[in-house]
Amino acid sequence: MKFIITVTINQPIRQLDWLAFITNLQRQNYADVMINIRTNSPINVQHLADVRTTIPIKINLSLNHQDAYLIHLKVSDRLLPGAFYQWQSVIYHHSAPLVFLTAFDQQTSLSQQLDQQLDRYKDSAVLTTLLNHFIHQDKRSTTLSNQDKALLLVALQKYQLVTDKQYLPHLAQLLAPNRILLQANQLNNSSKWLANVQKIIQRTAKIPLLTMPTLQATPYPVFSSISEIDNALKLLPTASQPIKVGWQQYLINQLEALLRSRMIRESVASPDTRQFKKLGELLEHTDEVVLKKHRHLWWLHRLPNWFVRRIIS
Repeated sequence: MKFIITVTINQPIRQLDWLAFITNLQRQNYADVMINIRTNSPINVQHLADVRTTIPIKINLSLNHQDAYLIHLKVSDRLLPGAFYQWQSVIYHHSAPLVFLTAFDQQTSLSQQLDQQLDRYKDSAVLTTLLNHFIHQDKRSTTLSNQDKALLLVALQKYQLVTDKQYLPHLAQLLAPNRILLQANQLNNSSKWLANVQKIIQRTAKIPLLTMPTLQATPYPVFSSISEIDNALKLLPTASQPIKVGWQQYLINQLEALLRSRMIRESVASPDTRQFKKLGELLEHTDEVVLKKHRHLWWLHRLPNWFVRRIIS
């Protein structure tokens, strides 16, 4: 199974950070992997593609003809030991156009998160056997390395097939480019990442979800503007009411987070901004069940910018 790691780079990055990222991928000892640098300025990243490595590096590779699975990573993301093999295993056992991944937070201590994860399975016979093999159980938290702890997770790894009723309430945790594997030949290169994900999810009855983390992921916002959320709402299907309502709830929650973000506060401060003029159109076709939880947003676009800034600051 081939995996393509897509990294979006439109700002200068330190060479040491890039080398650390590549080294982490090489340590997986997985043969069939490729890095795809997506950029608006290929000439400015050519030196990154020229780095000596066993992993092929391409720039702005066309993906929809590739027989592979794709994941978007940030340079600060780190795969845990055996990640590619665990991804390969779930795809082998249940081929699907999309796989949900579980991840640790890059901004929190990895050791602490590993301990908490293992503690949930302290009564597992598999974990007990492995711990006895590694070290006496009472000393595991101070003696086992993060590498050892991560390897224990591999032994506990399993997947479950989730339906829309199970995953819709958790879209905020599941929908991030560095937490989803996508089958590359299912993608439309002219579409945005979320548009591809929405279409694939809506036609997939059951989606595999890996229950154990396989990477430490940096926050990866799906949206950077109200217009993008507006476009995502327009893509919603009209036939399936549960999916429609679930996606709308997720998108409106993302809208609220965006409105309170520093980026939007700075945008509102500009006299030329038209961001809030889109709110009325965005909410106009939103389901009544969802709107009842977000009535305050309906009036937000009609308020003067100076007053909006006071609300969201």
